[in-house]
Amino acid sequence: MAQRYTKGAATAHKNSEYADAVNRAVKGYTRYMECFIIGGEAQRENAGTESENEIIRMVTGALGNIQSLASSGNRIIEQTKPWAVAKENPNHPDLPKFVYTWGELLRIIAILISPVLPKAAHGIFDQLNWKMELSGKEERFSLKDAEWGKLPDGHVVGKPVPLFPRIEAS
Repeated sequence: MAQRYTKGAATAHKNSEYADAVNRAVKGYTRYMECFIIGGEAQRENAGTESENEIIRMVTGALGNIQSLASSGNRIIEQTKPWAVAKENPNHPDLPKFVYTWGELLRIIAILISPVLPKAAHGIFDQLNWKMELSGKEERFSLKDAEWGKLPDGHVVGKPVPLFPRIEAS
């Protein structure tokens, strides 16, 4: 949609509704991951079934926060109906803002999934055209960067490529 509606360009905007939702999900994710790390250390010491179940609960909770963000992104697309907006007015000023919103959500989701799905996270960053020099760091993702508004104004996302290509049955 970004390529079709805005030639990939995103216009930064501050939308507290999205920023607040992202911040809540990131805080929840961080809380679970901190407990996971502490629980992992306890499991190595105790190696008991109870601590294994606690670790599974923590990872599941952290991934649930990522799922919540992805669901928010889907809701945004369903509510804004960019295809209808573009059909009515191909130069509508909100289209680049929609692209920014989705790009930011995907950038933050990529940061959060990186410990579990590092190749998928890199694939998302590649498609977002998010290079290391844009983050100003040696790496493209850090949990500290999982906050709303880090995607620069006017950023142009890359061309879409399936992250998980369909496997054809023979």
